[in-house]
Amino acid sequence: MVIQLFHKHKQHPIVFAIFVTIVALTISFAMKVSAKVAEQNALTQQQEAEIAFQARFSYEVYLVKQGDVLVSILQNEAGVDYDTTLQIIEAVNDVHNVTNIKSEEEITFVYFDDEFEGLSYDTSSEEMLLVERNGDEFISRIEDIQYDVEVVSRKGVIKSSFYSSGVDAGLTPRIIMELAGIFAFDVDFVNSIQEGDSFAVVYERLARNGELVGTRDIVAARFTTSGEEFYAYRVEDEEGKVLHYGPDGGSSRRLLLKSPLNFKRISSNFGNRKHPISGDWRKHKGIDLAASTGTPVESVGDGKVIQAGWNGGYGKYIRIRHSAGYETAYAHLSKINVSKGDTVKQGELIGAVGSTGNSTGPHLHYEMHFNGTIVHPFNTDTPKEEPISDEMRPQLEAMVAEYESQIK
Repeated sequence: MVIQLFHKHKQHPIVFAIFVTIVALTISFAMKVSAKVAEQNALTQQQEAEIAFQARFSYEVYLVKQGDVLVSILQNEAGVDYDTTLQIIEAVNDVHNVTNIKSEEEITFVYFDDEFEGLSYDTSSEEMLLVERNGDEFISRIEDIQYDVEVVSRKGVIKSSFYSSGVDAGLTPRIIMELAGIFAFDVDFVNSIQEGDSFAVVYERLARNGELVGTRDIVAARFTTSGEEFYAYRVEDEEGKVLHYGPDGGSSRRLLLKSPLNFKRISSNFGNRKHPISGDWRKHKGIDLAASTGTPVESVGDGKVIQAGWNGGYGKYIRIRHSAGYETAYAHLSKINVSKGDTVKQGELIGAVGSTGNSTGPHLHYEMHFNGTIVHPFNTDTPKEEPISDEMRPQLEAMVAEYESQIK
């Protein structure tokens, strides 16, 4: 048929040219379709082969029990013979202490055609141990755990306690504690939180193999208390250290914490109430913070202990000299963990709440002095740490541009 048409149109040059072009395009299209079909068939065969190969693998998960050791786990739970077990133990010891296998953690055994092929075990939240067969031997290595990271945002208003309001907003305990830690230099989360205060936070949520497994860092956050707003955005320095700054580049950290009672340490604050300040500010006398006996007391900043012991009506008493003219005092303690002359770090545990000396009940009497004059600790903003560097400022500006609207 094509040959007949060929001879028919050969005497007409224009028609003949069009005819040849159509035939060429038809042949080209047919060849492409044929090649595509062949490619799809080959791909299907490759996929089927891959599926068949993967089906030869099987997995078992074992939950480590108290007192378990890897030798017995391999022999009794994974069905590995004694000689092979010794090879695996030797391989593991090259990269990880074989005795450091923790109870309540999972070990995944891998089999190929029902023969032991290797194992995996999370050595931390960031790294995993992998053991694999390599011919007649086993090799091991430590690898980073690969997470799927999702950035989520949550907002809330304080109704009872900060902790319970955080839970109601969908925050995990870890994020609640981290949020309190970021703003602990400006907000007293134990005593000063009020109904109607609010917060907003953007943070990273981690998933692994499709399952939610935890959270990572707070990316951006706001806390509003008594009408005053505080903001913080995450940046990383050259060494990968996470730091938080306000939108203007000011550090979220100050010389002194706002309170010596750390929200993270007070489990009773996790209930449906907040701890009120038991006594009003009294000029020249400091402030009384309500807390039960034994509640941990922290140093609000780096400094040197200049007094530690009994001090008349103050009972068991600690006084610390900080830099920039600041001193702090902690009274009526039930326990003192430091001695005169000791150097302490910010957040270091120095004692415990009590009712010693002239006290009508358990509480912490707390004083802040600046250049020899007593000042209200909750109304005094101590100096901030160094502002953000010029090198990191573009990073901060990018974070503000991306997340500011989500925490307003």
